[in-house]
Amino acid sequence: SQLAVRGTKLTKKGKEYIGLCPFHEDHKPSLSVDPKKQVWYCHSCDIGGDVIKFIRLKDIIPFEEAVRRLSKETKVKTIRAGAKGDGGPGEPAIRPVFSYTTLIKDV
Repeated sequence: SQLAVRGTKLTKKGKEYIGLCPFHEDHKPSLSVDPKKQVWYCHSCDIGGDVIKFIRLKDIIPFEEAVRRLSKETKVKTIRAGAKGDGGPGEPAIRPVFSYTTLIKDV
């Protein structure tokens, strides 16, 4: 079966989904998404992460904007957890739980 994550077509292969990586010119599927672990990884780029990082890189936007967009698209509410941040240096303390299953759509 085929699926899409924000315009990236994915095909189920075992427990994962694979597709062409949107971050480089890809002719052979090198992107894998593991819905159970909630992570993606490109074997050619050697980059990966969670759904927020995928949107940040794909849309070229900062962390807070990615969270806002995902929150709006998925109707998931966010809260500010504290002043110091939990997402690393410079990242705000908001990190709602987003799932690839909320962003994956049938093609």
